[in-house]
Amino acid sequence: MSWRKTIILALALLVFAIGYWWFEIHLKTKHLRAEIEKKRLLENVYRIRRFRIETRSGSVEVAQDSITKRWNVVFPVFYPTDNDEVQNVLRAALGVRYTDVIADSGNPSDYGFAPSPWVKFSAEGKTFYLGDETPTHNGVYAQIDGDSRILLVDKQFRTDLLKLPLDLRDKSILPEIDVANLDTVKIIRPSGKITITRKGFRWWLTSPIIAMASNKVVDNMLNKLISAKAFDFAAENYADSTIKKLKAKIYARIIFYMSDSAEYSMNIYISDSMNDTMPEFVYASTNVKNPLFEISEDIYNLIRTPAELLRERRLFRVGDADRFVITGPKNFKFECKFRDGNWFLIYPDSGKANNSEISKMLDRFDALFVDSFVNDSNFKPSGWKFSFYIGTDSIPILIGDTLNGEIQIKKDGEKEYYLVQDKEILNYCEPDRKKFFNPY
Repeated sequence: MSWRKTIILALALLVFAIGYWWFEIHLKTKHLRAEIEKKRLLENVYRIRRFRIETRSGSVEVAQDSITKRWNVVFPVFYPTDNDEVQNVLRAALGVRYTDVIADSGNPSDYGFAPSPWVKFSAEGKTFYLGDETPTHNGVYAQIDGDSRILLVDKQFRTDLLKLPLDLRDKSILPEIDVANLDTVKIIRPSGKITITRKGFRWWLTSPIIAMASNKVVDNMLNKLISAKAFDFAAENYADSTIKKLKAKIYARIIFYMSDSAEYSMNIYISDSMNDTMPEFVYASTNVKNPLFEISEDIYNLIRTPAELLRERRLFRVGDADRFVITGPKNFKFECKFRDGNWFLIYPDSGKANNSEISKMLDRFDALFVDSFVNDSNFKPSGWKFSFYIGTDSIPILIGDTLNGEIQIKKDGEKEYYLVQDKEILNYCEPDRKKFFNPY
């Protein structure tokens, strides 16, 4: 076969393949898409800029601002939306399609459309209704306005579209705040004021005591406070008269100071219950939003957290020590120093030390967890002292008595002492020098 015939044959096959694709695949796919489109309750609607939902419990209308593109509830009140909820509604409304035609027509009350449907959804000049669930629970009845047919749709669509104003309103109490941008937080409450201040990469308590705070605990608490959501809107606009009408009283005030000098405040109000153990209702107002919010009692419990529970519980960061000295009764002294990548015995013996054993000891002190902070005069020194040096800084630790299974321990020069449960540290009081020698 000549090369010309080969080219002609190849072109013929190509034309045949294109024709097959066009007639057998493209047109069928196009036809299938058209059939699917016909089953959408919002046929030929691909974008929604405004919608209205009417239910048996109330109505809500939402619109997108043409300039800012932000969504707002515009009825029954004007208020920003919960954008996640709005997007869920839009996906459901644009995606809802019927799976079957139950009847060409029917009495609306037999299908849950009258006297009012479960959901009446209107958008872009079109409306559809969602009614009762079928007796076999395989879907809910639906009807398109102007179309007498009774249709069947997946019942999940009714769940996704059955929304009240509260469901679609933005329920955040504060604007979006990044904990990393917080500089200081004050919690003013009946039991006293707590002040938490960021110093470098750490949180510190500066009142009622000055102490290192636990970054993890403080970040967790602050994230819960700034991301708190309202249960409901007790009033559209906060007013003292509203608080009085609700028989509530102010309980606490939280002030958030940002690194850019912005300041946000939140007032917490409570109305007492009959037994006075927990408030019946908890409310919040802020300096940046108008409503009086009803909030979870979890926030009330959170701001009652004692300062002690915010403190850092692992206080002895000695893992980077380059020298340590252990002293004790009867002029006991044991000293080691780190240099050139290894530990060396300095006193009373000299020589290369066992790196592994010393690392275990440092890790043991590093992992000490404080169970209690005690500020009385009952610390009883045992005579043992561990001094860890990191460059020019020192961490002198005194070992005290053992009480009820807990060991007294404190930093030399401080009145406050701690109770810890790790009795293994007692093994390093008058340690066996042999195990600190390098065995090789």
